[in-house]
Amino acid sequence: MVSSPWPMRVGQLTLREARESDLERMLSFRNDPEVNRFMLRTRVDPEKFREEWLAVPSSDTDFSCVAELDGTVVAMGFLDVMDGMGQPGMPKRTEGLIGYVVEPGSSGKGVASDLARGLLAAAFDRLGLRRVTAGCNADNPASARVLEKAGMRREQHGIEDSWHDELGWVDGYQYAILAREWRAAAVPSNDLVPGCFPCDQQAKVALPPREDVVHTRHWRVAHAFNSTLPGWLVLIPTRHIASFTDLTPEAADELGGLVRRLGAALEAVTGCVKTYLMQFSEAEGFSHLHLHLVPRLPDHPAEARGPRVFAYLTDDQSQWLPASARDGIALSVRAALA
Repeated sequence: MVSSPWPMRVGQLTLREARESDLERMLSFRNDPEVNRFMLRTRVDPEKFREEWLAVPSSDTDFSCVAELDGTVVAMGFLDVMDGMGQPGMPKRTEGLIGYVVEPGSSGKGVASDLARGLLAAAFDRLGLRRVTAGCNADNPASARVLEKAGMRREQHGIEDSWHDELGWVDGYQYAILAREWRAAAVPSNDLVPGCFPCDQQAKVALPPREDVVHTRHWRVAHAFNSTLPGWLVLIPTRHIASFTDLTPEAADELGGLVRRLGAALEAVTGCVKTYLMQFSEAEGFSHLHLHLVPRLPDHPAEARGPRVFAYLTDDQSQWLPASARDGIALSVRAALA
């Protein structure tokens, strides 16, 4: 069975599998006339809707998700894996079809754009698909802008190819993007330095929870990859800087509150009695400013307290916390912050 690409943090959103407790809210905006004005199915049967969503986790081809903003489900994302066209011998399940539904109160806030990017990241970076398509009504320019902003190109304009209850026969657009086009578009911005490990991570469109515990305009928080201590967090500016004096006033102001909130979350998740906050940025390849926020547990041995806590970082990969454990801690910290 293919592993789920969720959860994923993209921009302001957390994309995850739907839970049974989400379904009432999802159904409420799926059947909202304002939402489904340009959808072919203008209304869905509640029981069928529930059956379809509850079947997603066991499907090898349906990777639909919900988008959560500040703890509230604000959108649904659709990602179906399918076969392309070709002669006998063609590889199977190499293409994807994406779509999205955003609740009315979240329209115009970048939710659809972040969700579309997340669906593409899941399709290419986690499921390894070759090509992804999406369609929209030509009379729905907002949806067309979302797909184009995500990097998809319009490759078909269907003339009066579907019937609309209000507008009659209307035109439709078909968009697509290839995996190689997606990779080529992932170019670091002018604020990032290629070859710098934190910058290279920041340049990725989508990161696993362990690399994206919290993501604000100015800071990204990751779980240390080379730690043997659960909860060792690293705070990293989202632009390449090497000194505190290079921080913008806004980034500096945000830092204090972020450290306080993360410290409280670590106390809740790890049971630590305090946290250490340290900054050196001296290791080769890691001159990018970063701060270590480390939990000091009640049973922390005396020989590993204070600066000696760095004994919990090691070059021996066999001793590192597994990625799954770091993801779990990241998700717990994120939940404690909500």
